Amino acid sequence: MGIPSSATLHDMFVRDRWNIRPARSDRQVQIQAILSSVTLSQLPDEYEWTIEGKVWLKYQTGTIYKLLKNHAQTVPWKGAIWNSGGVPRHSFHAWLVTLNRLPTRDRLLSWGLAVPATCLLCNQGDESRDHLFFSCTFSSELWIHHARRTETTPSTGWNDSLNHMQSLPGPPWRRKLQLIVWQAVIYSIWQERNARLHCNTAKTINTISSILDRTIRNKIHGFRDSNPIGASQMIQFWFATAPSSYPPNPPLPFLQSTD
Repeated sequence: MGIPSSATLHDMFVRDRWNIRPARSDRQVQIQAILSSVTLSQLPDEYEWTIEGKVWLKYQTGTIYKLLKNHAQTVPWKGAIWNSGGVPRHSFHAWLVTLNRLPTRDRLLSWGLAVPATCLLCNQGDESRDHLFFSCTFSSELWIHHARRTETTPSTGWNDSLNHMQSLPGPPWRRKLQLIVWQAVIYSIWQERNARLHCNTAKTINTISSILDRTIRNKIHGFRDSNPIGASQMIQFWFATAPSSYPPNPPLPFLQSTD
């Protein structure tokens, strides 16, 4: 069309008209049709974003992200998985468990891999998501112990457990603690399963519980600045329900509720 590769629109717009050669193909006709709808002016150039028919003079990343993402229906378990104050890696892992995306042995077998089907924790049932959480005798004992510490009704079925976590009764601080403990137990079960598979090492339930106790105490202490009263209530409750088999360290001078 006789347009130099370095030309600008201003170079092609001479005396209020487009200075280009006549079109000789359908594609060139389309280009001419587009150009004919554009009129240049002497005003300074500026960016203009048209979003859903509305002109925006400023680009907003958050708005564009919401437009591009898939607006699926909100799932009922959203609050149980993506709870405020949870450990990020625990929440992400719980999300994978909920979607049944962990590489459990039943899924590996369905992919055609030659692996044993037996659960690595109890050596009794076939390993699957529903078996690990919490039909397995090993994981069930671990979960029941920690559920009782937070006054949570323990369930030996994954779906029942997930449904219960969506409607926990009681004050907000205790619901937050219950969700943190629940996700920490799920994460620890998968960690122990992988340790037995890849490292040929095994921990007892008491050892895992002791590690969980330190993890949860550290998480509660992390709430001291943002929610001192709630953190004080959680840590006192957690110490009060500690078993004698692995007593926690003596409580430090913590937080005093002044309300």
